[in-house]
Amino acid sequence: MFFTLTWAVGIGAYTVIIKAHRLSDTLAADAVALIVACAASHFLARTGRIRAVISPSATRYTLRTVFVVLVGAAGLASLALGVVQVLRGASAHLNDEPAEWHLFLGSQWLAAAGSVAAALLFWWTWHRLESKRRGDPVSTR
Repeated sequence: MFFTLTWAVGIGAYTVIIKAHRLSDTLAADAVALIVACAASHFLARTGRIRAVISPSATRYTLRTVFVVLVGAAGLASLALGVVQVLRGASAHLNDEPAEWHLFLGSQWLAAAGSVAAALLFWWTWHRLESKRRGDPVSTR
């Protein structure tokens, strides 16, 4: 999850950096990814391929908590940096200074924050759920 999330957030920000897409395109892609992931999860649930996690081990719970806290902190930092840059861009525009650079940086940070939020939102929907393994007994499968 750590590597995939980092890769996805990086791609979202990179498409804004190379000016291939706007911030709104990246946020729309996050929404589409959420819809597709939720549809796939719904399919897995309807076909009985998801099971409840009754009590995760202490190590697994600790690692998951640390991961969510770190990713959440990175997402909040990205959001804060994006808002600061957008406000600096608005201030520069009002003072007849070039604002494009600040808005460009703000859109990159906000794209990263949106991708982090989408990933954490989807991961939250799987709280205490996991996909079944091949070795599971047929009765619980």
